Amino acid sequence: MPASRSWIRRGMAMLLCVALVSATAAQAARTEGDAPPSFPIAQLVARAKEYDGKILTVEGEAIGDLMERGNHAWVNLLEDGVAIGVWLTEEQASQIHELGRYGNSGDLIQVRGTFHRACPDHGGDLDMHAAAIQILRRGSKKTVEAKPGRLAAGIGLCILGGLLALIWRRRERKTAGS
Repeated sequence: MPASRSWIRRGMAMLLCVALVSATAAQAARTEGDAPPSFPIAQLVARAKEYDGKILTVEGEAIGDLMERGNHAWVNLLEDGVAIGVWLTEEQASQIHELGRYGNSGDLIQVRGTFHRACPDHGGDLDMHAAAIQILRRGSKKTVEAKPGRLAAGIGLCILGGLLALIWRRRERKTAGS
């Protein structure tokens, strides 16, 4: 009898483990199914009518300036050359530390929120109202190297511009004196 009880205990333990793993997998599948789909910003802008009013997730680099408006702020998100304005709360905006610009790469941000093709709150602009943001990667300073060819071209263009200005001025004096 003791051997059969041991077999029953092992079977029950195994059944319990399988049930726990199945329940965990089912919960993970439900959670993934409930998460809003992630879209490239270019696709979102190109098919704006289709996605209008939907809760979506996008990722992009925070660029430009953080434009504060009372207890909210605007930030532009750039992905593959296409940008979209995102309306954030003051708390969400405070999470952004680096903005992309010359000599800087901005924070890479994931935004979940409501997409508006023509936002009624913001003058009919295409925008996204953030419900939640997550910083995926912090931005950083970039080293920008001066290229000698560009420097020489810049100096040459300045000299050429000065010469053209002198020629123009002499012509003006001649025509004024006639």
